[in-house]
Amino acid sequence: MGLVAIVAILLFYAQLEWRDHQVQLEAQYRQLTLQANRLASYQSRGDWLQRAVDSRGALLQAEKRVWKAKSLGLAQAEIQDWLLTRLRKANAGRYTVKLGDVPVAAKPSATEGPASSEPELQKIAVRVELNADAPIMLALLDALAQSEPALVVEMLRVKQQRVEIGISAWAQVSEGPSS
Repeated sequence: MGLVAIVAILLFYAQLEWRDHQVQLEAQYRQLTLQANRLASYQSRGDWLQRAVDSRGALLQAEKRVWKAKSLGLAQAEIQDWLLTRLRKANAGRYTVKLGDVPVAAKPSATEGPASSEPELQKIAVRVELNADAPIMLALLDALAQSEPALVVEMLRVKQQRVEIGISAWAQVSEGPSS
């Protein structure tokens, strides 16, 4: 009788262990099914290619809005010439155009490795001071808004009869080897 009781207890214990094992396997199956469904939804999305195309288009649009020059000095000169031309077209009198201090990025030395062939972006700051005539200001601000490549008005200060405009632009400087 004792031997039958021991066997019955062992069978009952084995059945409990088997049920716990089945519950664990079922939980793992549910978790793996959720992961597989999530991965399948990511894989089946066809919009990744469209996102890549859209990103490339946005990059090309942004690159169109950047001034391009062989050196920082040439970029500054192009921006200054553009501004002087627009000021003359607007018939502005008594104006000054000053280039701001632009930090020049240090070039890597020979011990730091080869220089990147990728053109670097540099910010160019310009300050324009002129008389505060409304038609001239409107013409200049309209020209700045329509400029391609982009010029951004960062500051506009009116003092009595003078106006000070802080303008910035990004230039892609591709300094090649000197000849």
